[in-house]
Amino acid sequence: MIVVLYLAAVVAAIVFSAVTGEVGTAWTVVVWSPWPGPPPGWSGNGFVPALIGSLRAWMLWQVLRGPVVRVPRPPQEREAVALRLALYLGVAVNLIPWSQGGGLYQEVASVVSLVVRVALVVLFALVLTGTLPGFRTVALALGVVGVAGAALGRVLVPTATSEGGLGPVPVWLVFEVLGLVRVAWQVMMLRGQRGDGRWSAATVRYGVLDLVAFLALLVVNAVNWRMWNPPIEALALGWVLAALNVFGPIWWARTAHELADDRRQRVVAGR
Repeated sequence: MIVVLYLAAVVAAIVFSAVTGEVGTAWTVVVWSPWPGPPPGWSGNGFVPALIGSLRAWMLWQVLRGPVVRVPRPPQEREAVALRLALYLGVAVNLIPWSQGGGLYQEVASVVSLVVRVALVVLFALVLTGTLPGFRTVALALGVVGVAGAALGRVLVPTATSEGGLGPVPVWLVFEVLGLVRVAWQVMMLRGQRGDGRWSAATVRYGVLDLVAFLALLVVNAVNWRMWNPPIEALALGWVLAALNVFGPIWWARTAHELADDRRQRVVAGR
């Protein structure tokens, strides 16, 4: 029902946008955040909101359908239960339109997001099995650095905006390095999932697609950071790429769904 209502709202917003020639309304309805570009009245292609809306509707279905197997299951380890909870919280934090509230509301959301990411980093490392010696230590180190970088970014962004990202160490370079740290952490998690045995190849592929989409956005943002006043088309490309990446919530949700499926047996190191 939620997916159907969302699609109906998307269609109505796209029609309104096509009639008025203004992309702001369609973007807000489709992405659940205000259009970050020029003031309303800037014309856009209705195909892009339609594509994003279709992908997000599919993403909502993947997230909301829950575990495929709905049968009584034996009690799980506390770490696995906690990871499932953190994954679902992560999906919720990702999808709730925090930017609509602004002010203190948005600041609280940022703190909650960081706390959830720390929990995911720790619990993912604890739950994965069948990994090489030292895997957990390296994964934890990369994950913590990535989360710390996200927190640092919230401080550096205002500076970068006011000073053009210049300084002893360009801000864009810091973001690129921290982005690559996140990539390294996610590669380790996907490799761990693949060798664990409790997750399907499809779930791992969604994680890979999320990784590829993030790398594409990282490249576009890196180019834009190097330009003090990038054209609106370059900025819009970054916004669209970010909106098109629906694979992260799907990866997290399916990871949580399949962790509850006891038909999949984990691989124990040494076997």
